Amino acid sequence: MLIGVNTARPSLPFHATGAIGRAQLDQLAACLRDARSKGLCRVVLLHHPPARNLVVWRKRLEDLQALEEVLRREGAELVLHGHSHRATTTHIAGTDIPVISSSSASHAPGHDESAAGWNHIGIEQVPTGWKITVQRRFLTPTETMCASTPQHYTLSRPMPLPNA
Repeated sequence: MLIGVNTARPSLPFHATGAIGRAQLDQLAACLRDARSKGLCRVVLLHHPPARNLVVWRKRLEDLQALEEVLRREGAELVLHGHSHRATTTHIAGTDIPVISSSSASHAPGHDESAAGWNHIGIEQVPTGWKITVQRRFLTPTETMCASTPQHYTLSRPMPLPNA
């Protein structure tokens, strides 16, 4: 299940901060609980990075700590974000929930995490939970499409019992 979270909000000139807000955080928690009870893989999508040090302070998610608390309490299998324009991989603090971003597809070719690219993501249900595979695709300086070594995440999540 894809669960979108809106982090857009007006900010001061030369700032690009985001925020979720209490009402949306409560709704996110309810969606995560409901999807888990149905045995669905929960992928949270948001623009601002849900991790520290991926963007400068003037581009941060202002209520990051509140989001981390919801995700630690309710769980998720994957979080995808944008805003940093770099391909990064990290985790929600204190959890095994992967946090993945991609560089911008409109960037120039190159060698680092900011080269034009995208992520190929595979999600497979396994007996113990979910196997998630992420492979970065990017352009080299010669404008050849390359693929990184796939990253694998196997997340053990108790599956709900089938209805009797």
